[in-house]
Amino acid sequence: MIDLEGTLLGGQCFGWRKTERGFQSVLGGHLVTIRDERDIHALGLDQYFDMDGPYEEAREHLASLCAPMRKAVELESGIHILRQDPWEATISFLLSQNNNIKRIRSMYRALSDQYGSEAEEGWHAFPTQEQLRQATEGELRALHFGYRAPYVVAMAQNFRPIESAFSTGQARKVLTGQLGVGPKVADCILLFGYHRMDTFPMDTWMKKVMKQYFPGKDSSYFAPYQALAQQYLFQAAQSGRLPC
Repeated sequence: MIDLEGTLLGGQCFGWRKTERGFQSVLGGHLVTIRDERDIHALGLDQYFDMDGPYEEAREHLASLCAPMRKAVELESGIHILRQDPWEATISFLLSQNNNIKRIRSMYRALSDQYGSEAEEGWHAFPTQEQLRQATEGELRALHFGYRAPYVVAMAQNFRPIESAFSTGQARKVLTGQLGVGPKVADCILLFGYHRMDTFPMDTWMKKVMKQYFPGKDSSYFAPYQALAQQYLFQAAQSGRLPC
């Protein structure tokens, strides 16, 4: 069974909110509400939530590797990797640098409210590339984007979707050639915007996890489920349930 809170609020995306009605966000220009898995099917969001992904096989394989990985799988077993819009994921993870989830969500909402189209009262879609092209560095700094402001302005002008024929290595090289995109941000964009499941974003939490529990190993240890391993370990660590 999918863990909606872990999947939607754990750092993969930043537009979902937990309200008294359920989990809500603007998708495709419309406000959607998800309470349970039945709503996912009813709203035709199976692809977005990757409902056909090989999660059972991945959990079994990863849990068999070692005790720390087994614990992370048991703690976070309901997480799915969302299939997000590449443009939205790209800008979202430009904002993630040296930042926490709460503040990234606030910045995401500021961008949407300032430049996106209104879906319903109090809810705006994430701005399109054309809409965000109207933003200036000064305006974004006024929204407290700091040094990230010129990164967003440059990406709004230069964004092109990664070609599906590119290998993950080729795609990473293209992304890191963009202003403000380092290896961690590139891997987050590739994972959450392009569903490249062989990526393994290395932020501060993951560096601690790898040092403490997997010394001398790299992401290939978790193949072919590197991305899921990263999500299980990241969320277990940052929640404090896998101490590091």
